[in-house]
Amino acid sequence: MAPKVEFYLFDNQSYIDFFPLQFGREECSPLHSFGPAARKHYLFHFITAGKGTFYISGKDKAYQLSQGQGFLICPDLICSYEADEKDPWTYMWIEFDGLKTEHFLRTAGLSKTQPIFTQTAPAMENPV
Repeated sequence: MAPKVEFYLFDNQSYIDFFPLQFGREECSPLHSFGPAARKHYLFHFITAGKGTFYISGKDKAYQLSQGQGFLICPDLICSYEADEKDPWTYMWIEFDGLKTEHFLRTAGLSKTQPIFTQTAPAMENPV
């Protein structure tokens, strides 16, 4: 299966607190990989289907991730990621930066030392 990729750039960088740079979506082929590489800005991937592995180089950390999870790549962090061989992931990503980015990420529970996001089920309004 050939990967399906959608990619978009933002051309408005008039904000300095927090601004998106580009975003996209990809349905990966089995074992599709990227890296090892470092980025200049923050990059967040959110997995909408399938599974794969996120690797942080130099720390020998590997995270097995699946639908409903995401991973944060911080600037200058050397890392790589790879789609599963049998159930390759589909993910959306957004690259962003800004003076208040670290504050917003901490509020979301994400940081260089805690790069994994796990979606929780929405709270029920009227539990039985």
